[in-house]
Amino acid sequence: MKKIFPILLILIGATLLIAAVVFWLDTTTNSEPPSFGVSLRDWMTAIFGLGASIKGWMDLFKKEKNASPTVQININEGVSQIVLTEKDLKIKLPAYPEAQLAEKEKSGGVPAVNQNIALPSEATTKSELEIKTVGAYVEFLNSQVSHINYPGVPNFPSGVTPILQDVYVDQKFYLPNLNRVSASHYYEMSNSSLWLKDTAGAGKSTFVKYVSSLICNNYLDQSTDKLPIKLHASELVDLKEPFSSELVNYVSRRYRLNQHVTTSLESHIAGGKTVLLIDALDEIKVDFQKSLTNAITNSEFFLKRNQIILTSRPLGHLDINMDYGQIMRFSDSDAYKLISNWQRILQNSGHLTQKSDDLLERFKNEYIGDVFKLGGIKADIVETPLFLTFLIFYLSSPTTTEEADPFTILASKTKLLSKIVEHVIPYWEGQKPDGRDLVTPFRNVEALQTLFFVGFIAKAIPNLSASDLLWALDQNEQILSMDKHQSREYINLWFKANVIGFDVSQVKFWHEEIKDFCAARHLINLYKLKIVDESDIRLRLAQPGWDSVGFYFYNTIRMEGGNSK
Repeated sequence: MKKIFPILLILIGATLLIAAVVFWLDTTTNSEPPSFGVSLRDWMTAIFGLGASIKGWMDLFKKEKNASPTVQININEGVSQIVLTEKDLKIKLPAYPEAQLAEKEKSGGVPAVNQNIALPSEATTKSELEIKTVGAYVEFLNSQVSHINYPGVPNFPSGVTPILQDVYVDQKFYLPNLNRVSASHYYEMSNSSLWLKDTAGAGKSTFVKYVSSLICNNYLDQSTDKLPIKLHASELVDLKEPFSSELVNYVSRRYRLNQHVTTSLESHIAGGKTVLLIDALDEIKVDFQKSLTNAITNSEFFLKRNQIILTSRPLGHLDINMDYGQIMRFSDSDAYKLISNWQRILQNSGHLTQKSDDLLERFKNEYIGDVFKLGGIKADIVETPLFLTFLIFYLSSPTTTEEADPFTILASKTKLLSKIVEHVIPYWEGQKPDGRDLVTPFRNVEALQTLFFVGFIAKAIPNLSASDLLWALDQNEQILSMDKHQSREYINLWFKANVIGFDVSQVKFWHEEIKDFCAARHLINLYKLKIVDESDIRLRLAQPGWDSVGFYFYNTIRMEGGNSK
C-alpha cells in the first residue's frame, strides 16, 4: 500500500511531461510565434511533470528509517568535561507487565489479572472490566510486582517465577547521614522521599518491586493505609502539568479504575498517604529526566508529603530535592542467603540435578567466604546481586560446552571476567526498554572490540582524557574495522552499562581489572590480525604496571588454545 502513492505520482508526472512535449511540438509547427500564456503553460506543465516524476521515484525507492536512536559523545573542550547527549530518542513503553497493560488498553485487550480478581467473560460489559475497589487495585498491582524472573540472564530456567519475597535478600542502603536502612523498613520509618542511584546490577529495580509488593501486602492486611503506585519512568514522560491530576488520570486509565477508586486515589494523595515508586529514570531522554523531576518536586503530590522512591543509575547532570541513597553490596552472609534461596526454589521446581546441587553447596560453603576474605575483582563480582545471580544459574545449569566441572570458572579470574563482560552484561542490557536497540550491538563483535580498544588505550595512556580517546578512535578506524561514528555509539552503550565512565574528563572503568582484561583482549586481537608479533607484545607487557594485563593475556591464550608461551 505504501508504494501506490509514489507510483501514481510517477504516472501523473509522465503524463504531464508527455503533454508538455506535445504542446511544444504543436507550437513549433505553428506559423505564428506562441503567446506568452502558451509558453508559460508549456513550461509549467513540464516543470510539474518533472517534479512529480522525481518525487515519485524518490518515494518508491526510499529506505525505511532505522528506529534505533543515535547517541553521540560531544566534547566541551573549554570546560574539560564530557557531555553525553541523546538526539531523536524515541521513548518506547517498557516490555514490563505493568506497561503492557497500557498497550493492551489502547488496543482494547483485557489485561491479565491474578486469581483474586475474576476474569471477565466475552460478554463482559465495559463497567465489568473496571476495577471497582481499592483492594482490587492493590491486588492487581501486587500480582504484577510480587514475582521475579531474569529473562536477560543466560541459563535462567524457563518457567520459574518464584515469589519475590522468597528470593529477595533485604539489602540495606546508605543515606547522606551515613545511616544504614533496610529496604523493608524505609517507607515505614520515614515519610521522606528517596532517590536511590546506583550502578547496573546493584538491585535497584528488584528493590522497587520488593517495596511495592511489601506495601501492597501491608495494605491488604491493614497494617498500613498508604497506597502504592509503581511505574516505569518512561510511562511518565508525556504527563503534563499539573502533575498530580495528570498522574491520577494516567493511573485511572492504565488500571481501568472506576470513579469510586479514582476518587479514593485522589483522597489518598491529598492526605499524603501515597507512595509513588518510579524505576529507571536513567532510561529516558535527558530532557525528560529534568522536566519530569521538576514537575514532581514542584507538584501538589510532593508538597502534600506523599512519599516518592525514585531509582536510576548515577546521573551527574541531575540534582533532585530529595534524600539520595546507595545500595550496600552483599556481605558474605547476604550472598550465602541468596544462593540458599535460589537453591531451595530450584530444588522444589525440579530444575536442579544432584551435580548442580553439589556445586551450589561448594559455592556457598567453600568459595564465598574465601572470596570475601581475599577481596579483589572476584569479590566485587560476587557482592553484586546481578552477577551473583548469574553465577547461581550458571552452576545450577552447567552447559555442555564448558569443562566437565563448571566450578572451574570461579577459580579463574580470566574466565569469570570473560563471562561477565562478554555475556552477562550484554544480555542484561539488551532487556532495557528505553528505546535503545542494545541486544544487536552488544552481541556484535565490533562492540566488544571497541571496549577492548578503550581498555588498551586507557592502560597505555595514564589519565586518558575523553578528547584523547576520541582522537585515538579516529586514528584507528582501520584496526577497529568501523568508522569513528560507529565506535562512538558503542562507547556510549558501554557507558550506559556502567562498564566505562568519565570522572571529570578522564576515562574510568567500573574496575581496574576489567580495564586490564580489556587491554589484554585488544592485544590478542592485534596478535591474531598479525599487526604485532610476540616480540612486540613481550616488550609491551614488560613495561611497569602491565603485569595484570600479561596475566589475562596468557591465560586467555591458553583458554583459547593459542601457542603463545
